[in-house]
Amino acid sequence: MLESPPDALILFGVEPEFDCWDPAKARRAAGAAGFTVVMSPYAGDAARDYADVLLPIAAFAETSGTFVNAEGRWQGFRGACAPYGAARPGWKVLRVLGNLLGLAGFEYTSAEQVRDELHGKAGTLAPDNRSAWPDTVELPDAGAGLVRIGDVPIYGTDALVRRATALQQTEHGRDATVRIRAALAQRLGLAEAARVEVMQGDARAVLPLVVDDRVPDGCAWISAALPGSAGLGPSIGPVTLRVAS
Repeated sequence: MLESPPDALILFGVEPEFDCWDPAKARRAAGAAGFTVVMSPYAGDAARDYADVLLPIAAFAETSGTFVNAEGRWQGFRGACAPYGAARPGWKVLRVLGNLLGLAGFEYTSAEQVRDELHGKAGTLAPDNRSAWPDTVELPDAGAGLVRIGDVPIYGTDALVRRATALQQTEHGRDATVRIRAALAQRLGLAEAARVEVMQGDARAVLPLVVDDRVPDGCAWISAALPGSAGLGPSIGPVTLRVAS
């Protein structure tokens, strides 16, 4: 999908600029699709740019639904409050779209009906929680250059916490920075720089520089899923730094 954008694309509760491994590539694909529909409780600036249609759906506390826990137990819940404004539960919006398109199988009148049908199809299917890790892991080859380390901060994990003002005002809610070791900053001529330009292919961002000797040599720690890094490339991969002009 990222390499060859489809004729039509529905993004359901997804913000490619924050939720994808390569935000720049995912955002380009969303904009290059023939017709992009964004279904979300939030109308972000990026979505307004790449979406042809924005359909408001209820946030998690405004809709009924089902969780499946780690032991495979199905747990239903009800909405705690009514959806805001014109928003409707996501399953209802999908049902109406199916009705308008004349498709079969969109006759549901409750979330419980959706759950029961899915539960019937799942049968005895249960999650396999046995941990499996490959014997070898192939990492991107940065040659003699730098490698970006891009974690997802605790308050950048989903659309709700990213918009929680109180959480974003904490230490863990800070925007993206570039963290490198003091010795590396000296070698790159960045020891006196306050801000640096970050380059990953065609993706660019200007971010504050922080000297942090906890970061491995040859690496730049640049968190993902944040406004400042939303336009960059892969979370782990080659990166180039220079003094911001």
